[in-house]
Amino acid sequence: MAKKEKNTGMAVGGIILPIIPLLTEDKKDPYVKYYTKQGLVLWIFDILLWVVMNFIVRLIFVSIFSFAIVSFLNMLIALVIIALFIIVSE
Repeated sequence: MAKKEKNTGMAVGGIILPIIPLLTEDKKDPYVKYYTKQGLVLWIFDILLWVVMNFIVRLIFVSIFSFAIVSFLNMLIALVIIALFIIVSE
């Protein structure tokens, strides 16, 4: 009996872009199927991680931006109050 070769090229393709082996006849090969499942899990994890990190970064940016606006407004209010004291004291 001849030893069956492992389809390493399609297995690597299954990790990088998991949809490729699903569209071919190699999807029946258990070796390719194993690495295609790994590739799908990695892609799903990558997308979820991207969504979470995007949300965190946007939340931090909005917090910093809003803090900067509030600080700027406080500075303007302080300058107006100082100007009023100078005008009133004269």
